[in-house]
Parts: sequence; C-alpha cells; structure tokens
Amino acid sequence: MPRLFVAVEVPQAVRSAVGEAVAPLRAAMPGLRWVAPERYHLTLVFIGSVDEAAVPAVEEAVDQGCRGVPAFPLQLDGRIGSFGRRVIWVGVRTSAELASLAVRVAQRLGEVVPLPNGQRVFRAHLTVARAGRQKVRAGTLRDVTAPAVAWPVERIVLLRSAAGYEVVRAVDLAAATDA
Repeated sequence: MPRLFVAVEVPQAVRSAVGEAVAPLRAAMPGLRWVAPERYHLTLVFIGSVDEAAVPAVEEAVDQGCRGVPAFPLQLDGRIGSFGRRVIWVGVRTSAELASLAVRVAQRLGEVVPLPNGQRVFRAHLTVARAGRQKVRAGTLRDVTAPAVAWPVERIVLLRSAAGYEVVRAVDLAAATDA
C-alpha cells in the first residue's frame, strides 16, 4: 500500500538557503537523520497508507481541493525549532491562503480516505532532521536562524513516500483556478 501525503513544493533556492542555515546543526548533531535538501517540502496533509485502488480517488480529491485557489506567496519565518526531542524544523509563516488550502484539501481527502491525524492543528514547517542514534538537543538550536526567504506557491504535489519521494500528481494552482 502506498504511503501518501500532499505537499507544497519548495524551490531549489529556498532548499539551498535552508541547507546552509542548518549546516552548523548537522555538525553539532551528527547522530540525527538529516533530510537531504532536495527532499525538503511543506506537508499540507499527511494521508498515510492507502490501497492502490484508492489512489485515483485521492488524486481527484487533491485536484478538487486545489480548484479555484490562485498562486500565493509563502515565506520562511526565520525560526528553527523542534517538536520535543524528535524533529528539527524550519518555520514557515502561515498565511490565510496556506491554512485555507490545507483545510480545503484535507476536507476533500477526508471524503475518500480516512485521515490518520484527525483534526490536528496545522503547523507550517519544513522538517530538516529526525531523531536517530541521537535525540535533538534543544539548546543547540538557540543561536541558529533561517533566512526569511519568500517564494510563490504555484504547485501542489501528491507524493508517494518509499525510499524517496515520487510525485504521483502535481496540481498547478494557476491551472486549477482556470478549471
């Protein structure tokens, strides 16, 4: 069964800037599992494992959730933090457009597949590391910040997670608006 999630693509320039910002943390905490910059993304909705037969309905739900949504700007907020001792993240400003899109897509998806996170609060972030042989040392994060880089959100992707990420479906927001 494929493991799926819906995400905002992060452009190369932003991925590079984030990679440079977290480089000192990589050196300070080598026992963490660091996410490769080419895999940085902003998860809108985690779907989880679904039957292969349900994938076309999931694709259609993502299309419907994006329909009528124009491209919008997004920006890193400069924060680097952690969820407990398990995950290091880079903060993203949660705009009304981003929060609305996450709700719209989740509502459509919830009509075709059960979502594992229920009504979890949406927190816009890029995950950059997870606990591995080592746990996150929060004190190490105090003096490290990320640049407040901005980019236009023009494409939403449905990703399949396995050894890497595979794009199952991409929705161009401008095209979704015209549809």
